[in-house]
Amino acid sequence: MWYLRALAGLLLVATPSGGTAAGVAPDEAEARVEVLLGAMTLPEKIAQLTVVSDYPGFDFARVETGEAGNVMNFGYSDRDMRLLAAAWPKSGQKIPMLNGIDMEYGYRTLLPVPIAQAATFDIAANREAARLMSREAVLDGVDWTMGPMVDVSRDQRWGRTVEGAGEDVLLASCLAGARTQGARAGGQAVILKHFVGHGFAEGAREYGPVELGEPFLRDVALPPFRTAIAVGADMVMAAFNAVNGVPMAANRRLLQEMLRGEAGFGGAIVSDWESIKQLRFHRLAEDPVEVVALALRAGVDLDMSSDQYRLHLAEALRRGLVRGDEIDAAVRRVLRTKVRLERERAVADPNGASPAVVAADLRRLSVEIARRADVLLENAGNAVPLKGIRRLAIVGGLADDAAAHLGPTPGHAAEAEVTTFARALSERAARSGVAADVVEGCPKSCAEVSPDDPRIAEAARRAAAADAIVVVVGEDERRIGEATSRADLRPPAGQIALVRALVATGRPVVVLLQGGRAQIVEEIRDGLGALMMVWFPGTNGAVATAEILFGDVAPSGRLPFTWPRATGQSPLSYDLPPTSRPAAAQDRWTNRYLDLPPEPRYPFGHGLTTSPVDYADPVLDRPRASVADTVTVRVAVTNRGTRGVREVVQLYARDLLASRARPDRRLVAFEPVEIEPGRTREVALEVRVADLGFHVENGHWIVEPGVFRFFAGPDARAMRAVDLTVTDGLDVAPRDEPILCLDRLTR
Repeated sequence: MWYLRALAGLLLVATPSGGTAAGVAPDEAEARVEVLLGAMTLPEKIAQLTVVSDYPGFDFARVETGEAGNVMNFGYSDRDMRLLAAAWPKSGQKIPMLNGIDMEYGYRTLLPVPIAQAATFDIAANREAARLMSREAVLDGVDWTMGPMVDVSRDQRWGRTVEGAGEDVLLASCLAGARTQGARAGGQAVILKHFVGHGFAEGAREYGPVELGEPFLRDVALPPFRTAIAVGADMVMAAFNAVNGVPMAANRRLLQEMLRGEAGFGGAIVSDWESIKQLRFHRLAEDPVEVVALALRAGVDLDMSSDQYRLHLAEALRRGLVRGDEIDAAVRRVLRTKVRLERERAVADPNGASPAVVAADLRRLSVEIARRADVLLENAGNAVPLKGIRRLAIVGGLADDAAAHLGPTPGHAAEAEVTTFARALSERAARSGVAADVVEGCPKSCAEVSPDDPRIAEAARRAAAADAIVVVVGEDERRIGEATSRADLRPPAGQIALVRALVATGRPVVVLLQGGRAQIVEEIRDGLGALMMVWFPGTNGAVATAEILFGDVAPSGRLPFTWPRATGQSPLSYDLPPTSRPAAAQDRWTNRYLDLPPEPRYPFGHGLTTSPVDYADPVLDRPRASVADTVTVRVAVTNRGTRGVREVVQLYARDLLASRARPDRRLVAFEPVEIEPGRTREVALEVRVADLGFHVENGHWIVEPGVFRFFAGPDARAMRAVDLTVTDGLDVAPRDEPILCLDRLTR
């Protein structure tokens, strides 16, 4: 709250009209930026290009003197936030600081993790989630979010899969835009990360090099950034990795020519954590003065945490390695964001929702998102929903582990406020007169437990007294997120032993799989009643899981990535192009492994409901169309069961003949719909013909005339199809290419 009050008096330096920043028009705001810039000394300018992180023993005199122009990570400590509040008013010109924190899925009240939110396929819910969590942070003085992460990722070995929207370009673009819109509406400045290709590191090893051909870069990696920039992203974070041999913090071609030039991005570019200092590890230069010159001239405006601009930028200017106008341009871009934030707060509703009200709204939304995000992977034993039971066993150390529920980036959340799976299931069971017995079995994720640990046998003995068993296994918060790349995605041996011991009791077993990426389930599938991916539920999302298990709501989450059978199948995505020898299960001389079927365990878009749903053949509104047209595909979807369902209708397109090998199919539209029992819904899915193209090596976007086949269904295996003939073509420069999902975001 202190920061909002302080901001009311910010930037009260003289302007040409003698007024203040509150309510000023955009041209007046730009004039204000120039006044501020003109009054600054070189050290003050460099302070604006510096981001200082909180650390034990932080010297708050750095804030008082104006040396710390922007700060991050103070939101984790109430004490440090108070000291920051006391120090800032003493600073020189009182130019506002940006105060940031990593809060991918919440600040104090945590929602399910971003990959879980992607599993909803719900644009509006993702937008509202971003708005509310940003609002909660702003009310506590944190006005800068280090996100959203908009990297497309296709390798489940990469731990940061949990932070994004998965493998598909359309879904990732839609959610990048929605999350950007939401965070800005909540009052925060937004940093898109990580530009570019961070999700494609060699071997999925964090921070590793990336090789991206021009068409793949433009077709897959760039669209989420372009969409989010189009709806108002303030800043972009330059990734750690090198792309095609050039580290991003020094990559002039991608930052200046592509991001600023082609994509038209006018905001500030931020380094990743200490990545300017780390340029020396890439051996581009040894002299730190030369290093900072490389970064600034490449387009990096803000130095996060490495302190290199503060220490060396003035010397780089003195040597002529950078120019004064380049420093000024960087400062302008930073000040524009600060002035925008100040202007928007000046006209904000002073009687807006209190922190308590926002937190309550977030808790309600977390349940709603989890209802739509939990993915029922298997239900062979029809164990979901639970029925006809009098006693339930809830097993596993993760079932009642609040820290694990909060996931890898817990922000300022309190474990005491978490509703765990054990608590949610116990409370829901009690309402149905079902007794619940919580059995740890083995601590946390069983990672340090041997298969013959006596606690496993004891857990199975106790669980055998129940009518049904729910066991929570998977990843804990230490095994996911940044720097958690894994070479083996199988569960720990203790988890496998625990699940098998429970199955051996003969009771129906429901496995709840916690995590933020695919895990190899081959050793725990046999004999299960059901298997459900429940992600990291955050503060209150476990309530929804209990509702699904007891039949209050039907599961409706869909996988935002392809789920492999073995770690060796990664990277894997549904939209691979064809090969000269397509995979055939019985033919070794094809595109497959000797020791593994070619199909994934679960396809992209997979997710079961608890009522059977049928799809009719899709119908086009016209058989032929021009590249300038938008066509509509209608699909009749029928709920054949006795329970209402939320069905995520998906539409894929295949270019039947093209000048280069094109993906077997790619998602071009999706729509979640509610269908009552016994009812049929006709779903209309719009597709812009201009979106059916691809990039070529010179950067142009190409749509070729010919036949495109649309497949409609519940996942990427959809086979019901209809053909469209496109009568003409398109060849446009990169700046004019379609921006995926922008129409839906701007309506």
